[in-house]
Amino acid sequence: MSIQRRPELDNAREKLFGSLYGPRNKRVVVLGAFDTWPYMDYICRQLARMGRVAITSVWKYRLGRGETIKLEKNGPEKNEPMIPFLESIIQACDETVIAYSVSAGHNIETHWCAGKKKKTLGIAFVRRIEPEGKCDSLKVFRRRGYSLCTGNETAWECAQKTACPFKEQGISKNVIEYYMPANSLPLMRLVAIDNIEKIQDLLKRWQDERLVR
Repeated sequence: MSIQRRPELDNAREKLFGSLYGPRNKRVVVLGAFDTWPYMDYICRQLARMGRVAITSVWKYRLGRGETIKLEKNGPEKNEPMIPFLESIIQACDETVIAYSVSAGHNIETHWCAGKKKKTLGIAFVRRIEPEGKCDSLKVFRRRGYSLCTGNETAWECAQKTACPFKEQGISKNVIEYYMPANSLPLMRLVAIDNIEKIQDLLKRWQDERLVR
C-alpha cells in the first residue's frame, strides 16, 4: 500500500505538514521498533537540542523554553492505516534516522527512504564497533566511538566477507545493501555505535556531512 499523490495536493499537504511539524528543513523522522524505544527517545531528545523537530509515530520532540524538551502527541488520522501514515511522515521530512534491532527489521522503512532519496542515518547499537578480523569495508573512528560501512558491492558479496558489527547484530544483508555506494545512494549511511553518549556528536557530524572525515 502506498499513498497516491496528486500534484495539485502537494501545496496543501506541505502546509498541513508545516502546521504539524514546523519548517521542512528542521524536521527529522526517527524510526525503530518497540525494543529500541529508549534509544529512539534519546536520539529524539538530542535532535531537539540541536534545534530540530524529531518526529516518531507517537511523539514530536521540540526544544521548549529554558532548553527543556517539549513533547507533543503524534499519530494517524481517524481510520488511517499504519502504512500510509508511516510513509507520510517520511515524505514530510528530508532527513531520517533509523535505529536497527532485530534481523529484517525496518526493511520497508529503509526501502521507502531509499526510493524517496532521503538523507538517512542507520544506527546499530552494538557491543563493539570493531570486531576481530573485521571487513576491509568497515571504517573505524575509535576516538569518535563509531564505525561506518563503506562497502561498494552487493548483499551477496557482503555475505561472503569477514566480520562486521552490522552482521553480528543480525541486520539483514538486503537492508545493509541499501547503504552501499554501489546503489548510488550517497545520502544513506550505516554506522555502529557502542556508547549512547556519543550520539549527539554522531548526529552533528552526520548533518554536517562529516561522518567519513
